[in-house]
This record gives sequence, C-alpha cells and structure tokens, in this order.
Amino acid sequence: MSIPQPLAKAAAAKGLNVVDMGSGHFQITGGTALVNYWPWSKRLTAYVDGDRNGKRGVTPKQAVELAGPAKATVLPAVRRPAVRDALGRRENKPEGWPELGLAKFYFGKRGRVNA
Repeated sequence: MSIPQPLAKAAAAKGLNVVDMGSGHFQITGGTALVNYWPWSKRLTAYVDGDRNGKRGVTPKQAVELAGPAKATVLPAVRRPAVRDALGRRENKPEGWPELGLAKFYFGKRGRVNA
C-alpha cells in the first residue's frame, strides 16, 4: 500500500517521515515522539510511543501533530547518580554515625526490640 496523500503532505510540511509498515500501519518518525497510525482502520487509531492508551478518531493532520516538531540535534542524556548511591552506603556516612541510625531516634536507646 502507498502512503495516504493527506498524511504524506502533512508530514512533509512538518519535516517528518512516514514509514509504511504494511497492513495499513504507518509510523511517523523524525519528531519528538514516534507515532504508530492506522489511517484505514475503523476507529482511525494512533498510538504515541510511551503512552499507554491509543487515540481514536485521529485525522492524518492530528497524527502528525502528535509526533511533535522535527528533532533538532539532541544532546545525549546525562544520568544523575541516585541519592541512595551517594548516601546509603556505609562508607559514605559521617564519622561517628550510629549503628542503629534513625531507629534510635524513633525507638529509644535499644532500637526496635520486639519487631
């Protein structure tokens, strides 16, 4: 099957690509989100990557809008170290840190006795 003309025109106007996946399934790529779209289905369904539910009754123009603007050069994501990694390890605790930690605060000097 070929790409529907309204979908191809709308995608070209936004600078996006439409890929024919077969069986009436098209992917709109090149935007901030990947959109899977079935323009000839009964309910005109579109699924946005990362979203749990599909959108029904989506026109070709709306499907292109769901893909968002065309991507510019994207910098790689920088992973922040988890707070637990920095504070949760015993070797990173301050000098004289009590062995019971906050259990002493909540349960007294002996900690939690009958847990």
